[in-house]
Amino acid sequence: VLGNYPASLEYDRKALDLAREIGNKKSEGIALGNVGVYYANTGNIPEATKLFLEKLAVMKELDDQAQQVGTLSNLGALNDWQGNVPEALKRYGEALRILEKLNDPPQKALIMGNMGAAFEKLSDYPKALDHYHQALKIFEDLKDKGDTAWMLGNIGVIATKLGNDAEALGYFEKALAILQEVGNRKYEGWALGMMGVIYKGLGQPEKSVPLIERALAIAREIGDRRLEFDHLANLGSHYREAGEYDKSAEALAQALKIAEQIGNKVSITEAHTMLGILFRDRKDYDRSIAEYERALKLGREIGVPRTIWNPEWGLAVSYQKKGEVGEAVRHYRSALE
Repeated sequence: VLGNYPASLEYDRKALDLAREIGNKKSEGIALGNVGVYYANTGNIPEATKLFLEKLAVMKELDDQAQQVGTLSNLGALNDWQGNVPEALKRYGEALRILEKLNDPPQKALIMGNMGAAFEKLSDYPKALDHYHQALKIFEDLKDKGDTAWMLGNIGVIATKLGNDAEALGYFEKALAILQEVGNRKYEGWALGMMGVIYKGLGQPEKSVPLIERALAIAREIGDRRLEFDHLANLGSHYREAGEYDKSAEALAQALKIAEQIGNKVSITEAHTMLGILFRDRKDYDRSIAEYERALKLGREIGVPRTIWNPEWGLAVSYQKKGEVGEAVRHYRSALE
């Protein structure tokens, strides 16, 4: 059932029912987590959170500290995704406190990396770098090349945000060499895509487009629909900024189709929002507004802040450009509430 979400859900639901029927609490907790992963992957954050909390309660009852750590980490990731970064850091902190009693360096490094990402979202780059470097040292000591490359890439992202593009490219080149050495195609594609984004920001499309296209080809080769979505979205954004609107529309339409096929509601809202930007740039304000409205309706259903704010603000700008000042003001106010 790998990659087949509906089949995976059916299998895990059956496992959950069986565990409850025979009274096996450990299996029940694991099945709750597996169903939670399904809902997280398909963008249903409230349901995923509910299931992970149920799993956490079971694992606390069993005093299974290792499972508690993993579940707290998952809850932290969901909080982070919803934009509730302080709550995410609280969950990660709980997990680290449990880890003080356990000897599990790989799990500690993963959580340190997640905490680095959370601090990065708060624009607290010194703390983000501190956590990334701590995680990097553990992964290097473990000779875990794949995760070493992941941390090098994360440090590269911070360098980009600080305006140190040359330094960032150096980190990504190191990460890429390791990933190609160990044959990690998924993260090789991620590194290529990030390098493409950097060259895009530097105004070098002759370098950025081939890198993103290579990343897209890898995502399709390994069947990773989420990464395929990300790279198509990046291409769509690049083509739009270059004024190649037809190519942008084609890439974004493909991205939207993938998001709908895998059922990821967050990605669906992001695709509609990007299409809204595209049509606004083409001065087709009615189509722009229609795309933003689709994104906003779904964004309100799933409750992830960025999936509400981005289309709300986009609607305000499109209505303003269309000359409908009253509607523009209404959406600006909603976005700022």
